[in-house]
Amino acid sequence: MRAARMNRDSTLEHLAQVEKQVEIGDTLLAETRARIQDRLGDGLDVSEAEATLALLEQTQALRIADRDRLRHELTGRH
Repeated sequence: MRAARMNRDSTLEHLAQVEKQVEIGDTLLAETRARIQDRLGDGLDVSEAEATLALLEQTQALRIADRDRLRHELTGRH
């Protein structure tokens, strides 16, 4: 029983970390999108920024999937 409690505590800690990462990722994505729009408005090339944005979006999708997996693990739904 104690091992199960320790595992749950560890999972809760991991979930808290991932949720913080998702929040930071959301902010970074919004800022990056705003910068791209600003550069587009100035007529600048945004191809590298768009490639970076695509990587950030992929990373965020992985974080969200990890968060959702942890939530399901904690609720006992698999």
